[in-house]
Amino acid sequence: MNIDQIAPGVVDGAYLKSLQTRLKEAKAKEAEANAEWKKAKEVATQLQLVAFQLQGVRQDIEEEIRQLLEESKMPVISEHALLRYLERVGGIDIESTKKEMLSEQAVKMIKFINGNGKARVNGVDYIVKNNTIVTVTK
Repeated sequence: MNIDQIAPGVVDGAYLKSLQTRLKEAKAKEAEANAEWKKAKEVATQLQLVAFQLQGVRQDIEEEIRQLLEESKMPVISEHALLRYLERVGGIDIESTKKEMLSEQAVKMIKFINGNGKARVNGVDYIVKNNTIVTVTK
């Protein structure tokens, strides 16, 4: 209801009270939001500090790797190069090895463990993740 509808110059007490209540609620929510904002800024500052510290750790590790490689002057052999060397120079038949590893029994065991876990086949443990043999142990 509009104040002028009651009587000119007379304040509607109920309407005033409702406005004051709404003002009090708005102030409380504003204070709560400001407190949350302050907490968020504190967390952001802490995260920024952690990120800065981790950047330093990363840079230290990169420098250590660089120095190690520079000092050693020894070439590094990739897994792929090693595999090809064994195949082409060492005479190991990689395809036959794959067939041996994926024997009927191995495939059954890998399916049995739902493509994840350890499958023991002929005394060899196949470590399998997402249906891929990632390593073997004996």
